[in-house]
Amino acid sequence: LARMRRLSTGSQEMLKLLAVIPEPIPMGDALRLPGVEGERVDESVKRGFLELETDRLAFRHDLIRRAVESSLAAHERRAKFQAVLAGLPEATHPCLLIHCAREVDDVDRRLDLAPRSARYAAAAGSHVQAVEDFREVGPHLELIEPVERASLLDDWAHEEFLIGGVDDAIRLSGLACDDYRASGDAVAESRALARRALYVETMGDRSRAEELGRAAIEVLGPKPSGQDLARALELNAYLHTMAGDTDRVTRLVDRTLEAGGPDLDETVVIRSLNHRGTAISLSAYPSGRDRLEEARAPADNAAEWYEAACAIEMQVWTAREHRDLSSASELSQQAIVVAGDHEIHGLEDFARAQRARVLELMGSWDEATDICRNLADAGPTAQMLALPVLGVIETRRGRSSASAVLSEAWARAPASDEDH
Repeated sequence: LARMRRLSTGSQEMLKLLAVIPEPIPMGDALRLPGVEGERVDESVKRGFLELETDRLAFRHDLIRRAVESSLAAHERRAKFQAVLAGLPEATHPCLLIHCAREVDDVDRRLDLAPRSARYAAAAGSHVQAVEDFREVGPHLELIEPVERASLLDDWAHEEFLIGGVDDAIRLSGLACDDYRASGDAVAESRALARRALYVETMGDRSRAEELGRAAIEVLGPKPSGQDLARALELNAYLHTMAGDTDRVTRLVDRTLEAGGPDLDETVVIRSLNHRGTAISLSAYPSGRDRLEEARAPADNAAEWYEAACAIEMQVWTAREHRDLSSASELSQQAIVVAGDHEIHGLEDFARAQRARVLELMGSWDEATDICRNLADAGPTAQMLALPVLGVIETRRGRSSASAVLSEAWARAPASDEDH
């Protein structure tokens, strides 16, 4: 701070403004801000306060930025945030502007910026960032119109689900269903019910998931459009896939594709192919493996990473069930990488649990045990697979803890009523 006082007054004021920006910004955007001028930037770079690399301006070290920011009086700090909020373009700095809006308690700007930033992050595959942005609007939901709020809650719930926050996903999707129902939007309510059924099934409550799956169809009325019916049918096909009911899966997939017709949404098609491929592969392995590849290939090509990870998970499951352990081991590693790289942490945990089961079958008990113990805080689906693996290994090793582990696994099993 003593060195900063040797700079020109204009450069000092510029540094105070830039100090409330905790990230490098393009030089062109910095020059939009009041008091930021080329000569002042040059002086600050020369004196070791700022650095300019690949046309991005930042403090030479974050400790310098923090020291300058900490010197600001409360009214100065607020004024600087307001200047940044007014000066930077929304398209390129949504997260920073949300931060500024929070600091100056500008609720309207937060409600405007956060959902747009969240959806942009979600589309880019940054699901953790999307959740952080959505959570910005949580304290102010009552200020949003019900129709807009329903869509926001629905999207927010899905992002929570992807990163493993299934409890939050269920809660938020319930609120979304309520708002859709109140507004009379049966189509949107059906989609939200189908999503909610997926979240509930992931928590191990199969009977409730099936109720929601039936409701997703019933709410559409006696004459639904083919596309809407297909979306609801696909969810029901998924539920029967996870229960290993192969005959019913095939019939439901056929109904889904027939109802949706040639213009059926690509994601629904990919999921349906995955369900049918799983059913065929379970009953006719290894000849059925090609049918699962039919689902994985379009998912990869369309960068539908959740669907791609699901397809790999099903390949692991069917290979494991038929004791093709070398294939299951390789595929489980692929599933972990795909889910982890794309911030789909719920599926990543399940992939690790599947890998533990494969390793247990291969005799790699130490590695399987380590994985299971690291899943102690994972969601119910991963634990329903990991706990029996851990219990079996501890039983074989004669450990006294085996009984408690197996009892917990048994207690979780009836609600899910699923094969894997």
